[in-house]
Amino acid sequence: MRQGSREAAVLAGMVALVTGAAQAQEGSAAGEASEVSEPTESNLAPNGGSAAPTQVTTTTYTPAWGLPAPGTDINAGLPSSSRPTTVGGARDGFDFAGTNSGDPLHGGKDAEGIIVSRTHNAPSIHTVKKGDTLWDICDQYYKSPWKWPEVWSHNPQLQNPHWIYPGDQLRLRSGAGMAGPGASRGAAWGSKSATVVPGTAFLHNRGYIGDPRRDVWGTVAGGVEEVQLFSNGMRIYAILRPGVEVRPGQDLSLFVRRRHPRRVEGARHPSGEIVEIVGTLRVDGFDPETRVAQGEVVGAKNLVERGVSVGPRAEPLDVVRPRPSEVDLWAVIIDSFYPNVFFGGQQVLFLDKGSKDGLAPGNRLFVIRRGDTWRSSMKVTKRIGRQRMRVEDPEWVRAEPVPTPGNDEDFPEQVVGELRVIRTQKETAVALVMESKLELEPGDRAVARVGY
Repeated sequence: MRQGSREAAVLAGMVALVTGAAQAQEGSAAGEASEVSEPTESNLAPNGGSAAPTQVTTTTYTPAWGLPAPGTDINAGLPSSSRPTTVGGARDGFDFAGTNSGDPLHGGKDAEGIIVSRTHNAPSIHTVKKGDTLWDICDQYYKSPWKWPEVWSHNPQLQNPHWIYPGDQLRLRSGAGMAGPGASRGAAWGSKSATVVPGTAFLHNRGYIGDPRRDVWGTVAGGVEEVQLFSNGMRIYAILRPGVEVRPGQDLSLFVRRRHPRRVEGARHPSGEIVEIVGTLRVDGFDPETRVAQGEVVGAKNLVERGVSVGPRAEPLDVVRPRPSEVDLWAVIIDSFYPNVFFGGQQVLFLDKGSKDGLAPGNRLFVIRRGDTWRSSMKVTKRIGRQRMRVEDPEWVRAEPVPTPGNDEDFPEQVVGELRVIRTQKETAVALVMESKLELEPGDRAVARVGY
């Protein structure tokens, strides 16, 4: 076949296809069925052949863009307390129950909120299980994890509220007895009951005035993390001096030598230095040949650096109840951990009297001042600060000294603050400012009286 004949045949075929498609579209527009049923008994003509075909319509639902498909649970992604509990369009309430509560409470149809008082049947003693925390225990028994400080106050044997271990027994309410293996160490201050009396002070052990060289067992040399400063949860290495042996699980104090206490006129100047406890090292490994101990920093009160001293464990928490004084004495405020000029409530101070003078933890001392407070403050003020301006004269303004008649020693004594002895050394004591009406300062005198 020649080239021209082949091209003509192909062109004729394409024209036939286009013509057939056009005729088919015209037939559909004229109402011809787009789908014909197979011949059956119902559509066969009586005289043979097929009857007129029946038109079949197929319907498919397509949701609008953005709407879920039929059968989709639109609440599947919500927490259980937010899912509806009714069907048919009825109005639901809200779940007001506490965390991990097994008895959800639903508000009424028109209520904005409901307050319900429940009676909680908490046992006297709870035995700690693996994974327990005071937060979870209080949530379990009282439906309020925020009651953990109250439960902690019933258990003064706990050095730290974060450190409870499986097998420990905890009192869940005041005055609860202790039975079982934990009874011996559960009693506080040598009494049969661990009830916390009013006025008991809970305070982290910050340090003391003493001889830091006597207590140095080693030095912090490095750590696992690539940091300059260490804190809770970080692992560090300490080099211990010869003769010191430690074991896994043992706690060692981390402390720094701050400075010598200030010399205050009229006060005893104690020997030694101010030592600040910055944390605890919990040992989990020790090599006797290299003298290197490794462990984790726990109970950090300040940042731990390389060069910090390591020593024997000190009590991390002071629990001190009020205790009447057995002696009459005067003590002088000499310093604090920080070289502040003035001191106020809830600050820790050092006194120049200690155990050899008869002071004991729990003793109360009252800071006493005598005289005109303003006049005393003017001792370090320039002359102009002690003058007043007279403006009554219309001609000119003049200044004159403020009159200060009388003698400070003749004025009555006034209590301006109260201190609580927290810890004693031989010649010094650590005290907490329980209350102060005025700023306290080094040199202030405090008195302890027998029976108070």
